[in-house]
Amino acid sequence: MQICPAIDLINGQVVRLNQGRFNETTKYAETPEAMLMQYIDAGAAWIHIVNLDAARGLKSKNTGLIESLLKLAPGRIEIGGGIHTTQDAARWLDQGAGRIIVGSAAVGNPKWVAELVESFGADSIVAGIDCIDGHVAIKGWTEIVEITGIMLAQQMFRAGIKRAIVTDIATDGMLVGPNLPFMEDIATASGLKIIVSGGVSCMDDLAAASQLTDRGIEGIIIGKAIYEGRIDINEAITQYQITSTE
Repeated sequence: MQICPAIDLINGQVVRLNQGRFNETTKYAETPEAMLMQYIDAGAAWIHIVNLDAARGLKSKNTGLIESLLKLAPGRIEIGGGIHTTQDAARWLDQGAGRIIVGSAAVGNPKWVAELVESFGADSIVAGIDCIDGHVAIKGWTEIVEITGIMLAQQMFRAGIKRAIVTDIATDGMLVGPNLPFMEDIATASGLKIIVSGGVSCMDDLAAASQLTDRGIEGIIIGKAIYEGRIDINEAITQYQITSTE
């Protein structure tokens, strides 16, 4: 299983939101650079960076910072937030991102996603499927659309996508445990490899996810549980990380 520690950015700071609500933001004292080096030293397979400012339309925010972070870990960072065009994707991949995450812009636009896969390869493009009550949320989780997470996952698979980060918004930042049955349902219905996001709170959550690798669960994102000392990233990687995706 891939262990993917997270760095969420607002105005250059490491933050976490509760259920995606920007008015419920916890800021952490650690700098993004310090967090990244901690993850690199621990041997994380992937480091998950989301530009939350870009996700809500402020595309120029944090770009210089993210460029500097990419130089510290070329090929090991996945970037999400505000990637709406082919030019956006090309920019981050050219800067050294190992893969980019397409979320809101992919909804209703599988043809564009297929073009991204054709241009950059399936291993470079990850679908971001963010759901509440089974339905997809877009535009920084401010708008709920009719399409379900399963339907979007199936569209992405047909477009050539191999893997998706699936976030259960109801659990995100709440430290209540991930919604693994929902993740497994999407994996089974779509054929995608799923990276679990939302709610991870303790080592037991990692143990539970690791039992589902033969059912399409490929990895898990950990954020707040690391920041608040509930999970030691070194211990998590030692016990549960298997990086092969073959």
